[in-house]
Amino acid sequence: MAITYNITTNFGAKDTLPSGDSGKIIRGSEFTTEFTNIKTAFALAAPVASPTFTGTATIPTAAVTTFTLGGTTVTATAAELNLLDGVTATTAELNYVDGVTSNVQTQLDAKAPLASPTFTGTATIPTAAVTTFTLGGTTVTATAAELNILDGVTATASELNTLDGITATVTELNYVDGVTSNVQTQLDAKVAKAAAVFDGSVEEQEYNLTGTAIDPANGTIQYKTLSANTTFTESLSNGEYVTLMIDDGTGYTVTWPTTTWVGGSAPTLETTGYNVIEIWKVNSILYGAFVGAA
Repeated sequence: MAITYNITTNFGAKDTLPSGDSGKIIRGSEFTTEFTNIKTAFALAAPVASPTFTGTATIPTAAVTTFTLGGTTVTATAAELNLLDGVTATTAELNYVDGVTSNVQTQLDAKAPLASPTFTGTATIPTAAVTTFTLGGTTVTATAAELNILDGVTATASELNTLDGITATVTELNYVDGVTSNVQTQLDAKVAKAAAVFDGSVEEQEYNLTGTAIDPANGTIQYKTLSANTTFTESLSNGEYVTLMIDDGTGYTVTWPTTTWVGGSAPTLETTGYNVIEIWKVNSILYGAFVGAA
């Protein structure tokens, strides 16, 4: 709305009146009324410098050189401000770009989706808590402890690929638990228990019996020189035997474990050379025989 001022007294018309006309007289009240009206009209106008408006201010197209909003000078160009023309995003939505350092779409294009991502190059994955692990379309049900058995394995990819198509069960695979070297190599160096066929000579293990316990695990040929009266013990199992060679140069007393002797009694040891004695166990009965002195 424009500010208007209506003249109350037409002073120009007074000038045209003839002398002596009472209407030609200018009265003080008329000046008071005019100045009061002028003051009232000016009160409705805003100053040019730093005006303060009330209600709705309507501004026509204007060339603005400096634009201050909320105490801050707006430095954006008209073209940049026009980018907001037609924007329907909310303030909260626009604030999502707060802190973005480069083109949003370019950054998004360089990312993989959370669902079924496809990576290129070498993907580095930190330690993660995985609940379901699928390999080649098959869910891996092995526990972390079971998978960690592979930690430190030096087998090549080609060697590990021998597992491809394996049909052995967990129980069957566990038969190699504790194996210390190539299974086939070890098997090839063994002989079957049933109908065994040996190649070359068979060498029995000999043992210097320094104690009194006769144990075939130490060797099937054991020799001992007596230095005092001696009481022997034994730990043979059914089917095991030991050949004893005893040097008794002084005639010490020997006490044997419960033994069924061939000939009915324990032998009397010779004091020269080795006394050769064979002992064996059958049906939990220990048998003994004096072979002779050598």
